[in-house]
Amino acid sequence: KALEARLLLEERKRDELRLKLKRVALELEQGLRMSKSSLEALRHKKEALEARAEALLAILEELGRDKRRFGRLFGAGVVPKKRYEAIETRYRAKENELKALKKEILAIDSSLRKAKEAIRLAEIKRSRTEEIKEAISAQDKAIEALRAEVKNAQKDLDDCTLRSPINGRVAKKYMSEGDMVLPGKVVYSLVNPRDLYILVLLEEGKLRGVRPGSEAKIKIDAYPNEDFRGVVEAVLPASAATFALIPRDVSAGEFTKVAQRIPIRIRITDGNTSLLRIGLGGEVEIKRQ
Repeated sequence: KALEARLLLEERKRDELRLKLKRVALELEQGLRMSKSSLEALRHKKEALEARAEALLAILEELGRDKRRFGRLFGAGVVPKKRYEAIETRYRAKENELKALKKEILAIDSSLRKAKEAIRLAEIKRSRTEEIKEAISAQDKAIEALRAEVKNAQKDLDDCTLRSPINGRVAKKYMSEGDMVLPGKVVYSLVNPRDLYILVLLEEGKLRGVRPGSEAKIKIDAYPNEDFRGVVEAVLPASAATFALIPRDVSAGEFTKVAQRIPIRIRITDGNTSLLRIGLGGEVEIKRQ
């Protein structure tokens, strides 16, 4: 759960970085486009103003010559004062117009510098987008590493899950939650309801005619009104005492003859087996063959 929470957090960070990259890239492109457009317009305007200024300079030179010529003529009394003043007024107007144009060109130069600076800053911001891309790439790698950790953790968790080889019921629990379980240690005893059988300890003197396939009638003490039928599945090859937990010790020479009991395994073929439990006692009648 902790790994999954970390993975979710890292994916959220990556998504936020992607949104930031998209926003910064959009702002950058818009800013660059506007700055370049403004720079181009200012350059065209400056060229036009400079052309007008050159034209005004030419006009001022001509008006200057006219002003000097009419000044001499006015001094000689050849032309009236009004005509001289008109030339002088026109010269001053063009001179003021030229000064205004120069101021406008200076203002455009200032705007050009600002536009160039805006483009330079936009180019610097473009390097930020590369940094964000690198951060996203690093985040992708971290997410992949976390996904691998989650996968390995899930595998470890699956390896810790006990899976029964059969569909049965738990008959006994040997371990509790938190116990250390070593390889090969029994944790549960299971009962397969499809593999129930009756184990009869038959005296050796009654074995005649009892063989695999012999029919049997079964009565269980816990359910006296229920009838069960079965078939002898196997006559085991050793007596019950042979594999007893504490076998009889005859090493001292003391021996009392006791009838041995042979385990007979009977498969249940008819009856309500859902009622049966391991270890129930009862009586069995076997039809000899």
